[in-house]
Amino acid sequence: MKRERADLAKYTILRSENEEVPLPSNFASTSFTVAAFDNFDNADRNSLSATKHAHDTSFQEVPVNEVSKPDKTSVDLSRVKSLSKLPCQEISPFNSARTLTLPETFTVDEELYSSEQVLYNRECKEFVVDCAQNICLDPSSLMLPSWAGIQALLSQSEVPAMQVGFLPFIPNSVTERATVYTAMLNFLKIAKQLNQEALPIFCDEGVFRIVLDIYLQREQQFKTLLPMLGSFHTAKCVQHCIGKYIQGSGIEDSLTQTKMLGVKVLKSVLDGTNYARALKVILILSNTITRLKWQAFLKTKDVVQVNEYAVLLSHLQQALSAEDPDRSKRAYRDCMTSVLMLKKDFDEFSKTGAEKSEMCRYWDGLIKLSKAYQPHCS
Repeated sequence: MKRERADLAKYTILRSENEEVPLPSNFASTSFTVAAFDNFDNADRNSLSATKHAHDTSFQEVPVNEVSKPDKTSVDLSRVKSLSKLPCQEISPFNSARTLTLPETFTVDEELYSSEQVLYNRECKEFVVDCAQNICLDPSSLMLPSWAGIQALLSQSEVPAMQVGFLPFIPNSVTERATVYTAMLNFLKIAKQLNQEALPIFCDEGVFRIVLDIYLQREQQFKTLLPMLGSFHTAKCVQHCIGKYIQGSGIEDSLTQTKMLGVKVLKSVLDGTNYARALKVILILSNTITRLKWQAFLKTKDVVQVNEYAVLLSHLQQALSAEDPDRSKRAYRDCMTSVLMLKKDFDEFSKTGAEKSEMCRYWDGLIKLSKAYQPHCS
């Protein structure tokens, strides 16, 4: 075992002689690759901050023809020199005259990252799910899965299997700009080695801030890289925004008076730092307001018509309750066209309520934020 590790280390050094970043031998340039880098404490195991060392990771779809690891006899290890550090582990200094700051206020185009058709399809799917949760003949017998469970049952997406490759770690603090800059240079080399025009790199919120700062100052140099925030940290950011949104609305008193939260925990939940409890509070608030809105909307509709929709949705509700994916997909397709005829009336009801009442407009905003939050927290 020790000899195999020594041979593997020598092989890694051999691959680094041309200033390349050693990649797992079973990675293929024909498969799209994404990357991530984070930090871990290898030297100080007592630390919980994990800021001592940085490590890079690559994720790639499993290729059709998997490449096996090289045989030891196929690599000439006799000419490998001894190195204390690989070239990709040498820290490259980053000299910056200034630190970029964000403006106090800015706007983001809601359709920046999605096409209109994708957004519309997602909106329609959410509406059918809301109908299934709120229009039923016997609400007491309705036991549907959570939002994430319903999405999993109705999803048509095929998620490919991924293989993970760990790259040589950088023996330096991830909070230093030079470390982040070095990792970004390594990712440029990886993209070139894999013949990839663009390489998405995912990172935590703290590192993401440094990556963006470097990226905006050296945009042409790093145009191949696509800095992205991981889903968990995206959810935490949205949690923080929702906490800011509901502060001063009176919800704080309701949360404490109903004993859902204690006074000392309330601040951490609204700040988004207490992730688990904030998740629970947001989902309960969103579901409660959504249900109240649906109750008010259904009172404007004919009872016979509502019962017809309830019968139509009953097959979908039963399939979801049974957690049967195939049956759920069929029932969803069967009722989608008819149920979407109700969507126009519901949208008009929401628009009218928002125009007449500031309170309706405010709680609609919370529902909208929670809809953006749920895909990341599931």
